[in-house]
Amino acid sequence: MIGSTYLDDLPLKDPIQSTISSRPNWTHAYLTMINDDGSSLRYSSYIGGSSASIARALTIDERGRIHVTGFANFSGFPLKNALYDEAEGFHGFLTVFDPTGPERLYSTLIPGVEARSVALDADGGIVVGGDARSSDVPLRDSLQPFRGGGVAGTDGFLMKFSADGRALLLSTLMGGTNGDFQRGLAVGPDKSIYVSGASISSDFPLKNAYQPQFGGGNDAILYRITDNSVLPTAAAPFSVSPSRLTFRFIQGEAAPAALPVAIGGLTGQVFAASNVPWLRVTPAGLGVSGTMSFSVDPSVLPPGVHQGSVRLTPSSGAAATVDVTFTVLAAAPLLLSVEPSTVPVGTDDTEITLRGAGFTNRTTVQLQAIPWLLTAIRLIDATTLKLTLPKAYFSAEYNHSITVQNPDSAVSKPVSLAVGRPAPSIANKGIVSAASYAGDVISPGEILTIFGENFEPGMRVNFAGLLATPLYITPTQLSVVAPPGLAGAREANVIVEMNFDWRSIPVKTPVWPAHPGLFTANGTGKGLAAALNQDTTLNTTANPAKKGDIIVLWGTGGGVESLPQKVFIDGIESEILYAAGKDGLWQLNVRIPEFASKGEVVWQAGERESGDAVYLSLRE
Repeated sequence: MIGSTYLDDLPLKDPIQSTISSRPNWTHAYLTMINDDGSSLRYSSYIGGSSASIARALTIDERGRIHVTGFANFSGFPLKNALYDEAEGFHGFLTVFDPTGPERLYSTLIPGVEARSVALDADGGIVVGGDARSSDVPLRDSLQPFRGGGVAGTDGFLMKFSADGRALLLSTLMGGTNGDFQRGLAVGPDKSIYVSGASISSDFPLKNAYQPQFGGGNDAILYRITDNSVLPTAAAPFSVSPSRLTFRFIQGEAAPAALPVAIGGLTGQVFAASNVPWLRVTPAGLGVSGTMSFSVDPSVLPPGVHQGSVRLTPSSGAAATVDVTFTVLAAAPLLLSVEPSTVPVGTDDTEITLRGAGFTNRTTVQLQAIPWLLTAIRLIDATTLKLTLPKAYFSAEYNHSITVQNPDSAVSKPVSLAVGRPAPSIANKGIVSAASYAGDVISPGEILTIFGENFEPGMRVNFAGLLATPLYITPTQLSVVAPPGLAGAREANVIVEMNFDWRSIPVKTPVWPAHPGLFTANGTGKGLAAALNQDTTLNTTANPAKKGDIIVLWGTGGGVESLPQKVFIDGIESEILYAAGKDGLWQLNVRIPEFASKGEVVWQAGERESGDAVYLSLRE
């Protein structure tokens, strides 16, 4: 049994999640199993993490594994081996549990959709259907682009995942220029997929229709899609990883970084050919196993979701394909403030004012990333929007996150409307290395300093659902170790919170494998290194180190993935006798080169380097 509840007293047994947010009007997905005679619970747990979530459908395979799908909002939905680990606003999810319930075998987000049905084919392929709400939906061989017209703004969607969830085999939209909704699906013995639902579109795509004319109002729909994946295809004689790439670009910002694709098992040559002009591959061919770099050129593309692919053709044997999705967004409108910024608990209906720039009569407002539809949004001018929040939104202490968005634009940076008292907040560019004070990026296992306001003892830091306890905390500053579990992530929402209800606005922060920084004697990240000479005395201008001696350096951000470590003194690669990190703190024992002069020291972890403003005191 699956579903959702507003309550915190769901009967539980051996749960993987026993607590939920107390935020008013938030729903929480659950999974409950009852024994065969219905007399007692076999298993029962909440399953949505800290997100607002609704479980809509389940199916069970022949091995007893439980496949659950639904949709969620806000960050914090639990993931495992996810095909998609990030999504904005409403997003679907697909989670597979073991037959007894307590363990997630697989869990992924599905961007841009509300998943409402799930079925399995004869080979274990997972078919998910529901409503597509944005152009961010990942597509593969789609029958049409996203239309999303009408008040509902939805198309139907249908996706098929591989049995292990690691690959998207098919993803298509179905709909006209008004609202379209998919509710049920089934898979036939020949893997044909049957879908039912409803449409208010007079131009819903039809073929061999029993009723070829729109009847007005809300018509039922039924269609069948033949799954071409049942056709036998020859496997390529080499491996490709990953076989799907996703790029995202906001106009006015730097172009996305190139992404690597590993080609393995080559016994001959392979040549790459892109089917679209904005997608490039270097090198264009390989003679031995190696890596190709995939890059995109946003200058030739309008806002929207663009699909492309690269065909990898070997000198003999079948070709392989890498599919690429490139989302181009217009620059977000500027959101600067909300008035009032704090209201008492129990406040009645309240008009709020949003100030910024770039607002239009098509600007939308999101509360906790949910599109605001309850009351009218009034455009005063390009710098001012007004709307009224009902009193239910002020019934308990909470920190509301408000954003705005124009059609085809990115979402603005959020502003905070606190209920009850000023909420914790992270300062602009306030997440930095505790050693170098370099910001805008974090790495797994790195000691961080976070600057902000309204921090309190007992608060924690939430890194994309991974919780970390601060090493110390003051009202305006805290220090914390980024969880090692961030390894492999490309970015993470960072939140300072007392609990799931009392939290700062999330700050989306890039994650690098390493972000090395050296501690300095003055604590600024610049100047004389915090280092020990070979005799264990402090390295100072009055106590310089001897060339050829061993110096002990301290830093953070060396990564958690056994990355190669190097230290350069005056540009000379130095002998490392010891390099290791524990609880975020790295120790590097390095021999000073005989030809060093100025003592400028740079630490390199993997492909990343520390800044060049740190030096050692050396004897002449």
